[in-house]
Amino acid sequence: MMPEARYVSITEPLTTTRLVLRPYERDDLALLHDMFGREEICRYLPWPPMDIDAARAKLEQRLRQTRIAAEGDPIVLAAIEPATGRYVGEFMLRLNSAQRGWPAPDHCWKRSTEPRVRAGDGAPGNAA
Repeated sequence: MMPEARYVSITEPLTTTRLVLRPYERDDLALLHDMFGREEICRYLPWPPMDIDAARAKLEQRLRQTRIAAEGDPIVLAAIEPATGRYVGEFMLRLNSAQRGWPAPDHCWKRSTEPRVRAGDGAPGNAA
Protein backbone atom coordinates (compact mmCIF):
# COMPACT_ATOMS: atom_id res chain seq x y z
CA MET A 1 0.00 0.00 0.00
CA MET A 2 1.37 3.41 -0.99
CA PRO A 3 1.66 5.97 1.86
CA GLU A 4 -0.61 8.99 1.71
CA ALA A 5 1.04 11.60 -0.47
CA ARG A 6 1.65 15.07 0.90
CA TYR A 7 2.07 17.76 -1.70
CA VAL A 8 3.49 21.21 -1.39
CA SER A 9 3.12 24.59 -3.07
CA ILE A 10 5.53 27.50 -2.69
CA THR A 11 4.32 30.97 -3.59
CA GLU A 12 6.32 33.12 -1.15
CA PRO A 13 10.12 33.41 -0.75
CA LEU A 14 11.93 31.06 1.63
CA THR A 15 14.67 32.99 3.42
CA THR A 16 17.77 31.70 5.19
CA THR A 17 20.87 33.60 6.29
CA ARG A 18 22.65 32.60 3.05
CA LEU A 19 19.89 32.40 0.42
CA VAL A 20 16.50 33.62 -0.59
CA LEU A 21 14.69 30.94 -2.60
CA ARG A 22 11.75 32.45 -4.43
CA PRO A 23 9.46 31.60 -7.31
CA TYR A 24 10.64 32.95 -10.64
CA GLU A 25 9.18 36.28 -11.79
CA ARG A 26 8.55 37.64 -15.31
CA ASP A 27 11.47 40.06 -14.87
CA ASP A 28 13.92 37.14 -14.48
CA LEU A 29 14.43 36.52 -18.21
CA ALA A 30 17.90 38.12 -18.38
CA LEU A 31 19.02 36.19 -15.28
CA LEU A 32 17.82 32.86 -16.62
CA HIS A 33 19.30 33.53 -20.07
CA ASP A 34 22.65 34.49 -18.54
CA MET A 35 22.82 31.16 -16.70
CA PHE A 36 21.38 28.81 -19.32
CA GLY A 37 23.11 30.55 -22.20
CA ARG A 38 26.50 29.40 -20.86
CA GLU A 39 28.25 26.38 -22.33
CA GLU A 40 30.06 25.70 -19.04
CA ILE A 41 26.70 25.29 -17.28
CA CYS A 42 24.69 23.57 -20.00
CA ARG A 43 27.25 20.81 -20.53
CA TYR A 44 25.84 19.31 -17.31
CA LEU A 45 22.21 19.78 -18.34
CA PRO A 46 19.97 17.94 -20.81
CA TRP A 47 19.84 20.89 -23.25
CA PRO A 48 22.33 23.03 -25.21
CA PRO A 49 23.04 26.67 -24.31
CA MET A 50 19.89 28.72 -24.81
CA ASP A 51 19.30 31.72 -26.99
CA ILE A 52 16.90 34.37 -25.69
CA ASP A 53 13.83 32.66 -27.21
CA ALA A 54 14.64 29.32 -25.57
CA ALA A 55 15.28 31.12 -22.26
CA ARG A 56 11.89 32.86 -22.60
CA ALA A 57 10.20 29.47 -23.07
CA LYS A 58 12.11 28.07 -20.06
CA LEU A 59 11.01 31.07 -17.97
CA GLU A 60 7.37 30.44 -18.93
CA GLN A 61 7.83 26.87 -17.71
CA ARG A 62 9.54 28.01 -14.50
CA LEU A 63 6.70 30.45 -13.74
CA ARG A 64 4.33 27.46 -13.53
CA GLN A 65 6.66 25.25 -11.46
CA THR A 66 5.59 26.28 -7.96
CA ARG A 67 3.58 23.20 -6.92
CA ILE A 68 4.16 19.47 -6.62
CA ALA A 69 0.85 17.79 -7.40
CA ALA A 70 1.89 14.53 -9.07
CA GLU A 71 4.80 12.17 -9.64
CA GLY A 72 7.62 13.97 -11.46
CA ASP A 73 6.36 17.50 -10.77
CA PRO A 74 9.09 19.99 -9.81
CA ILE A 75 9.12 23.17 -7.80
CA VAL A 76 11.87 25.41 -9.20
CA LEU A 77 12.98 28.47 -7.25
CA ALA A 78 15.40 31.27 -8.09
CA ALA A 79 18.28 31.47 -5.61
CA ILE A 80 19.27 34.99 -4.54
CA GLU A 81 22.04 36.10 -2.17
CA PRO A 82 20.23 38.24 0.41
CA ALA A 83 23.24 40.46 1.16
CA THR A 84 23.75 41.48 -2.48
CA GLY A 85 20.46 40.66 -4.21
CA ARG A 86 22.53 38.75 -6.79
CA TYR A 87 20.95 35.80 -8.63
CA VAL A 88 23.19 32.77 -8.08
CA GLY A 89 21.16 29.96 -9.64
CA GLU A 90 18.12 27.83 -9.02
CA PHE A 91 16.98 25.10 -6.69
CA MET A 92 14.58 22.32 -7.67
CA LEU A 93 12.50 19.90 -5.64
CA ARG A 94 10.96 17.09 -7.66
CA LEU A 95 8.75 14.26 -6.50
CA ASN A 96 10.57 11.32 -8.07
CA SER A 97 8.86 8.57 -6.14
CA ALA A 98 5.46 8.89 -4.56
CA GLN A 99 6.15 5.51 -2.95
CA ARG A 100 9.00 7.05 -0.99
CA GLY A 101 6.83 10.09 -0.35
CA TRP A 102 9.44 12.84 -0.42
CA PRO A 103 10.85 15.19 -3.05
CA ALA A 104 14.46 14.95 -4.19
CA PRO A 105 16.49 18.19 -4.31
CA ASP A 106 18.45 19.25 -7.40
CA HIS A 107 20.15 22.57 -7.94
CA CYS A 108 22.11 24.61 -10.43
CA TRP A 109 24.35 27.40 -9.15
CA LYS A 110 25.73 30.17 -11.33
CA ARG A 111 28.75 32.06 -10.13
CA SER A 112 30.02 34.98 -12.14
CA THR A 113 33.38 33.23 -12.60
CA GLU A 114 32.84 29.66 -11.38
CA PRO A 115 29.62 27.82 -12.26
CA ARG A 116 28.77 24.81 -10.13
CA VAL A 117 26.12 22.36 -11.23
CA ARG A 118 25.16 19.40 -9.11
CA ALA A 119 22.15 17.17 -9.23
CA GLY A 120 20.48 14.87 -6.79
CA ASP A 121 22.34 15.25 -3.51
CA GLY A 122 21.22 18.75 -2.48
CA ALA A 123 24.47 19.43 -0.63
CA PRO A 124 24.66 23.25 -0.96
CA GLY A 125 20.87 23.61 -0.90
CA ASN A 126 20.62 21.54 2.27
CA ALA A 127 23.28 23.69 3.91
CA ALA A 128 21.43 26.91 3.07
